[in-house]
Amino acid sequence: MYARAGEYDKAEAPLLRALSMAGNTAVRATVLLHIAEMLMGQGKMESAKEMIDSAEQFMGGQTVKIPEQNEILAETKKLYEEKTKK
Repeated sequence: MYARAGEYDKAEAPLLRALSMAGNTAVRATVLLHIAEMLMGQGKMESAKEMIDSAEQFMGGQTVKIPEQNEILAETKKLYEEKTKK
């Protein structure tokens, strides 16, 4: 919620806590994508790209899928492309 509101400093701790709690469950990819969004807001584009790539790779190896993840992945990639266009 904080990342979407532009409060990236407040978003970091809860997102990192969520990532540690997610372990290797299907939720991990969603948390990675939210972290990527936060990093983009902070201007850390290289780190954001790494999170997007990690989420995509993680999603590919999961047997249990979360249907909305593909949509979240597409939205996050689109945001990244928009922010990195020159």
